[in-house]
Amino acid sequence: MSSEQRLQVLLGGRSAGEWASLARELELEPDRVVERVAELSRRMPDSIHAMRRATETMGLRHPVLGRLAKQLTQRANRCQELFGP
Repeated sequence: MSSEQRLQVLLGGRSAGEWASLARELELEPDRVVERVAELSRRMPDSIHAMRRATETMGLRHPVLGRLAKQLTQRANRCQELFGP
């Protein structure tokens, strides 16, 4: 796997198999890496929502924050779809 492909795995919505492949290449335990990525993708939408509420409470209401929250939530949801329930 090239450096560019590894970056795409890290930034993009990739399958469990692709995460496992990256884990093997990095000499990590594939099952643990896949489990952790799946867990993070499940937790991410709630965390993003909580952070968005917190920034609004602090008076930070720049439009880019809403767009960023939306994009991150979509990415997390896409990861959930790839990893299944």
